[in-house]
Amino acid sequence: DSAPLAKQPLSRGRTWWGYRDGVWSPNDEVVRGSLAHSFADQYETRYVGPVEDVLATIADEIRIEPHGDLINFTNGMLEWSTGELLDHDPAHKSTVQIPHRWNADATCPRFDAWLAQRLPAAGVQLAWELIAVSLYSGNPIQRAGLLYGVGKSGKSTYLQVIEELVGRENYTSL
Repeated sequence: DSAPLAKQPLSRGRTWWGYRDGVWSPNDEVVRGSLAHSFADQYETRYVGPVEDVLATIADEIRIEPHGDLINFTNGMLEWSTGELLDHDPAHKSTVQIPHRWNADATCPRFDAWLAQRLPAAGVQLAWELIAVSLYSGNPIQRAGLLYGVGKSGKSTYLQVIEELVGRENYTSL
């Protein structure tokens, strides 16, 4: 992983995290891997526990908190209020990444037409706002959506679109 070993954050519960491809994720092998790489032929597994003990006293703690102004995409951190795409930076300590590239010029005429067939104009606007809210880190505007309607009206399809957009690792459902 690209961050120096002593800068690998430690979460609550002493789980090591590693930074790769713009996102921090749990990585219990980060210390072992760094030691094996650094010591090559002299590496022994007995070094891992003591090194983890020492690092636990000096490593940063990662906090899984929302990044209200940033949305992490695979190609950068979108500052959504300005539309500026920033480079990934481990200092953001982002633990959630949308599994798609940000493209400010992207359109989806087929989905737009599908929404227009099922909802009045105000409903289409609200549907897009709910999608936007689902991309925010945390829930900074403190809103929730409720889909209500007759069967076969598109509610499940709409939810599947949001699930695919945010990525399976970034949502839960009942």
